[in-house]
Amino acid sequence: MSEYEQTLQDVATELGKYAKIKALVDAGHYEGDALTFYAHVVAIVKGEGDV
Repeated sequence: MSEYEQTLQDVATELGKYAKIKALVDAGHYEGDALTFYAHVVAIVKGEGDV
């Protein structure tokens, strides 16, 4: 894989993480407290599991 292709893949991954976080925020509510929300966002950013 070329450096260009790797960069595109990295950007796509980061945009996917952003989209998941944005979906949580746009939902307007969250089942849980602020700490649970923060933990969910951290898991998304770290790429842990399918959250």
